[in-house]
Amino acid sequence: MGSRGNEATGEEVHAAADDRTSDSGDTLRSEDIRAMRAAKQSSGEKRFMSKQIWGNHLGVLGAAPKRMLTDEDLKAIFEYLQWQYQMPEVGYVPPTSVKLICVQGASFEGGADAIREVRQIMQRSKYVVLPVHGDAPLHWTVVVLKMEEVGTMAVEKVSYLDWLKPCVAANRNSAMKLLRLLTIGENCKFLELPAVGNKFVQKTGSNDCGFVYWYALES
Repeated sequence: MGSRGNEATGEEVHAAADDRTSDSGDTLRSEDIRAMRAAKQSSGEKRFMSKQIWGNHLGVLGAAPKRMLTDEDLKAIFEYLQWQYQMPEVGYVPPTSVKLICVQGASFEGGADAIREVRQIMQRSKYVVLPVHGDAPLHWTVVVLKMEEVGTMAVEKVSYLDWLKPCVAANRNSAMKLLRLLTIGENCKFLELPAVGNKFVQKTGSNDCGFVYWYALES
């Protein structure tokens, strides 16, 4: 075993190697990275610390912290976490594709194409995170599909996250429609949408609902 002096030296070298630069040119400090690791290692919803730790380093999110997140913000979050954690097992589904399915269903060309697109993502992923956006009120919720095996359409588990309390019925209805359209078919089975699976509730009057997507990806 090395001496404590050697351990300290090793930690300093490790910290120096951890200094990174974000796409926006900001230096990500070693102490921030260590804090992020600690947050990632903690269980449950303490991982939401990532919002406070990393938010200012994401250019698209740092511009106006109190506004509601957009489709582009969610894409930036996914790409950032892919860079940070390397998550090839998690499939990215564009929010616009989810919206087309929820609004048009399988009866219109746009909705039918989106269903095919998402099913292909389901087949090549272990986890599929589906952001569901509602218009009345404007609100983000998330459906997470855990696939039994990559290459199949068999769903092992479904989770549903909504940070608003009481939960938004319109979003839940859209999520149920989404799940039904994605899992009904020759090689799919119908699954009921479970109760909300998160304990965290967003601050009253805030626009933090979009960060449920970040939490779902980290979880």
